[in-house]
Amino acid sequence: MRSTPVERGTFSVRNLIVSVLLFGLFAEWLRPLVPLARYTEVNTLAPFLGAIGFYLLIDTTFIRGWISWPLKLAFTFGWIGYWYQPELFASGEWWTEALRIADGDLQTLAQGDWSVSAEMRTFLFLAGWSALVYAIQRIASERGHMMWFIASTIAYLVILQLWPGLDTGDGVLRTAAMGLLLLTVLNSTRWERQLDFRFAEGRRDGLARSLAGILCGAAVLLLGYSLSAGESRDVQPVSLSIDKWDEWVRTAASESRWNGAAEAAAALTGYSVSDARLGRPVTPDHSVAFEAVVDRPTYWRGGTKDVYTGRGWRSSGLSDRAEIFQAASPGEGMETTEAAVTVLNPELGGYVFTGGTVLQFLALQNGDGAALSDIHIRYNPDDDAYYVGTDGVKLGSYQMRMTVPVQSVERLTADRAAVPSDPAERYLQLPADLPERVRKLAEEIVSDVPDNAYMQAAAIEEFLRTNYTYTLNTETPAAGVDFVDHFLFETGVGYCDHFSTAMVVLLRSIGIEARWVKGFAPGTPDPERPGTYAVRQSDAHSWVEVRFADAGWVPFEPTPSTFAEAAASGGAGALTQTAATPYAADADTPQHALAAALDAWRGIAEERLRALPQQAADAWNAAMRRPPHEWLMPLYAWLAAAAAAFALALYFALLAARAIRRLRADAAEPPLLAAAGKRVTPQRRRLDRLWRRMYRLYGGLERGETLREYAARLYAEKPEAREALIELVRYDESVRYGGQRGNRVSNRWFDEVWRNIAK
Repeated sequence: MRSTPVERGTFSVRNLIVSVLLFGLFAEWLRPLVPLARYTEVNTLAPFLGAIGFYLLIDTTFIRGWISWPLKLAFTFGWIGYWYQPELFASGEWWTEALRIADGDLQTLAQGDWSVSAEMRTFLFLAGWSALVYAIQRIASERGHMMWFIASTIAYLVILQLWPGLDTGDGVLRTAAMGLLLLTVLNSTRWERQLDFRFAEGRRDGLARSLAGILCGAAVLLLGYSLSAGESRDVQPVSLSIDKWDEWVRTAASESRWNGAAEAAAALTGYSVSDARLGRPVTPDHSVAFEAVVDRPTYWRGGTKDVYTGRGWRSSGLSDRAEIFQAASPGEGMETTEAAVTVLNPELGGYVFTGGTVLQFLALQNGDGAALSDIHIRYNPDDDAYYVGTDGVKLGSYQMRMTVPVQSVERLTADRAAVPSDPAERYLQLPADLPERVRKLAEEIVSDVPDNAYMQAAAIEEFLRTNYTYTLNTETPAAGVDFVDHFLFETGVGYCDHFSTAMVVLLRSIGIEARWVKGFAPGTPDPERPGTYAVRQSDAHSWVEVRFADAGWVPFEPTPSTFAEAAASGGAGALTQTAATPYAADADTPQHALAAALDAWRGIAEERLRALPQQAADAWNAAMRRPPHEWLMPLYAWLAAAAAAFALALYFALLAARAIRRLRADAAEPPLLAAAGKRVTPQRRRLDRLWRRMYRLYGGLERGETLREYAARLYAEKPEAREALIELVRYDESVRYGGQRGNRVSNRWFDEVWRNIAK
């Protein structure tokens, strides 16, 4: 379907409607960047959406390029200053500071260092978007071909639904709605020609066509909604996340056969963001991670995770934005305290470890001792974590005022209110293939316990402490074996990751909402400095939080007391999250490392091939035990993604084939030029391109029809284009047949003629 160009060069209501719909489609491309803020460093959409809106406004108006591009450049620099340096922007000193930053970045690049400032990276990002906005808006204005962009947006959102598992269902629906409205607006004049009906006459026909298109699109959307209103709105993303790759790499490291010592090699204790694979043996690292000055000992939370995969943990990433930190006041029933943290391990400079909810940052400093603003601090409500959101900024110390929950056993036992359920019951999630004996064990533990969330949680906590043994010397479960099942029924030994994960899974099995928490234990008190604690890498720890209606999230500690005793004496805490990889002793050269890696991958491939039949049988049996909708939904998602990818590939293949046919036809006999038998001048080439453009829009010449007859047929249908068509035909005849090869007109003249014809 060919669409009619939107008139360009003047500000019109139709142009404005098209730009508003394009703005909505651009927003769908940016929206997923916020849930992935730790990777994209995009924590809020306001600066980017504001910039894109300005670029679209400029491109929608009559402003020429020699004015619009310098205007965009000045706006971009000012916009960055408004968001990054509001004090300097308000005082007018930002422009001098911008030149200083640009000069520093150029010097950095000249030295071969690509770590430019955050302001420069933002400028380059917005500059790229300004060019993209201009190109797409121009395609919509002059050609009206937007199906490819709409299809690309939907494909992009579907891919993010599959990997890394973001819930983009609403975005797909919004894109489909806006795309349908955009296509109806762009194709309104074509419908008029096909139906032989004008929506309006005169100067307001553009607005009438746009409103008619919107009404048609809205009617289709309402029809679709009415047909699907009774269907379930829950769409679960396919379980294929970034952690899957990390899990594969960790599996390769732990299951490799680089030499006999590889299996026994242990990672060092410490803190990391990835928890896709738990259970490796660990070696304590007693180096100090940070020092804390606080009036009461507290666990130092780094973050929480809510999705148990059977091998480890990941975050569901349900929130739409990572929030810029805002100071707050304490709630009821909460006590406040202050803590000062000095970071001694630079790798932890991007995190904020806290004993509760941060109300205010009293002081922030980087590693060099320079003061920082809390504008650099972000809060992720999904992980309940604070971190530095600006790349290149690392904390050296921070002082904060925070709340510490004070709960009594009597209050928790009396807390029987219903807990409000989150989307998709995220804190009750369990893998579909969780062994049934795990659920039965949870029911047996609480069989004689009153139906009270606190009492049942305390019973499971005590059961784990009493019946299982703490050790760092563990074995990693084999591929396909559930981590908790392996701990509870096979080994019976482990460290904090084993105990905390098992407690969360057991609680969820009996319908109690819980989440997995990681961070650091309180640390070792300094006898010479009261209130000062040395928190070591060996104090890295994980524990459990249970959700109560009135009290909120309450911590539980299922790890046996041996952990507390070891931590108090500076011994081994345990969290198996480091970047340490167990290399063989002789793998100290590239040749040895390559040979070892090849041997490792060969061993993994052989083992997985041997296990493939049994895994397929287990998967089939597990699928047959599950309700049909649980295993059909991922299948439907994959089929929909494959169909979308095939449709997109077919669409671009057809576009390429059509372009090739046109090039061949033009090479064989360029329209209107071969008959003249004269040398092709730039003016004739420009005229020929204009006629081809008109043929694609309104159809080509009929058999035996001259240009004058063709023009007369067109202005009979479009009286407003009569003068422009007559002027074009006269100029074409004078150049093509009148010998006026040197008679040149500007490109602006061609643009003006085209606007008058196509409007």
